[in-house]
Order: sequence, then C-alpha cells, then structure tokens
Amino acid sequence: FERDGIHLTYTKREEARELNNVIVGLESLFTNNITEKTKFYDIEGEEMVNEVDRVIPRHVLGQLVRTAAPLESSGTANDGSSGSSLTLSSENLITNTLLAHSPSPALRKEVYLQSHTSIPENL
Repeated sequence: FERDGIHLTYTKREEARELNNVIVGLESLFTNNITEKTKFYDIEGEEMVNEVDRVIPRHVLGQLVRTAAPLESSGTANDGSSGSSLTLSSENLITNTLLAHSPSPALRKEVYLQSHTSIPENL
C-alpha cells in the first residue's frame, strides 16, 4: 500500500499513479523493441566468423535471415566461405542458436551484447 501512495494526499496519489503508468508504458515499449526489432551487426575476425559457420552453416544462415539486408562476408574467397567479417541479425532464432551451441565464450558474449543493446528505438 505504501508503494501505491496510501500515505499521500489524494492529488499526490493521483500524480504518483500517473507517473507509475508512464513508467510501465515505457518499460513495455523498451521490452517490445528488444524482442521485436531486428538489429544488424558485424562479427569481426576470421576465428569468430568460422565459429559462426560451425554452429550455423552459411547456407542455413542465409535462409534464416528474413529481411532484405544482405548476408555479407568479406574475405579472400569468392564463394563467401571464408572471410574476416559476417553480418548477423538479432533475430531470436539466430541469437538463441549461437548462444546455446557455440563453445566460444567470445562469440557468445558478442552475440549477447549485440542482441540486447543499442536498439535505436530505445536510445
């Protein structure tokens, strides 16, 4: 009851209620943006790119990307099978697969941080 402002006057209690409603709305919007918006980010370094390829082969990864943004790789091979960077998305299926099945702590950390931070709508 105290958190709801039972000790406040009626007008102060109404102000507290309105502020609480705004906070709840912002929390919901923030959470929805993290879970529903897609962010694209680059995985840098040949070792990290190879680790992604071990967990999700490139031909499968290309089928999982559901947007018009290209699945990019830069490197020396023309077929995209090796390279020093790879563009991934923060879609749940890709993120959860890499977090659950990659033995590389560095890759898991990068995927976790990239998929849970800097959604432009939350800045």
